[in-house]
Amino acid sequence: MPWAKRSVSVRYVKMSVSDRQVSNSFLTATRQTWKVYAFFVLLLASGVSFVLMVLALSQGDASTWPLDDVSLAVIAGITGVGAVVWLTVSLRCPTCRARVAAHVITCEALSEWLPKLIGLSQCPRCGSRGGEESGRTT
Repeated sequence: MPWAKRSVSVRYVKMSVSDRQVSNSFLTATRQTWKVYAFFVLLLASGVSFVLMVLALSQGDASTWPLDDVSLAVIAGITGVGAVVWLTVSLRCPTCRARVAAHVITCEALSEWLPKLIGLSQCPRCGSRGGEESGRTT
């Protein structure tokens, strides 16, 4: 019957990454964790610009703001897109030169790509673990 009760299971997404995963991660072994931090800083700048734009729009008088709402919207958009582009282009495997973040972002679900990227133990393409055996690290 269409009106009968159905049980629904709800799956919660766990977005935490343990310290052990980070210390043993591919990004730590290849000394690329700073690139993820730069990604978060760019996202923060985008968020701050967005909030300032909303505040500028909510106030009727734009003359008190050093930047107008259009400029703040452009800054928020450029830094947000720039953050994702930075992450996808800059994180590379030192062995096969694959774009690790781009691979993880395109292959994982939207709610799972960031924890998987941070917790990677090896390159998803060639299986390299980074570190000493991989040659150069950048």
